[in-house]
Amino acid sequence: MDHRALVTIDEHLPGAFTFRIKVTESGALFLVLPRRDPAQPRFWCVVVIKCAPGGLVDPSEGGWLGKQGIRREELGGTMTAIRENVNGWLAEPAQERLLAWVRTTQATPPGNDTVSDLQRGPQRSPGQQPHRSRSGGAVKS
Repeated sequence: MDHRALVTIDEHLPGAFTFRIKVTESGALFLVLPRRDPAQPRFWCVVVIKCAPGGLVDPSEGGWLGKQGIRREELGGTMTAIRENVNGWLAEPAQERLLAWVRTTQATPPGNDTVSDLQRGPQRSPGQQPHRSRSGGAVKS
């Protein structure tokens, strides 16, 4: 896979530091956000976390530390530069292992059919009438 096959998914909040990237070949989504640097708490780092297909963080997946040692005043410029050229950022030698992880991670599979069926509601057997409310209107079941 070519590393240029990554796209940035813009968030709705202009100027927000957090954004998502998507691997077009696999459909895998990742959240890119700043966090306090665990090695140097007065500095910041860039964290990449795998997401479920809807874009929410997948709690079963771990994350990856990207760039570290960022000063607070550099944070906005760093996140903007990454957002505008995520492929260039991941192509940097320092991000080689992060790029390999992003490239080889597959999209989280959709939920199983049982859960999907529960979300749609109980199925009526053929000929079964919908329940009626006291006011006489049909109630979906």
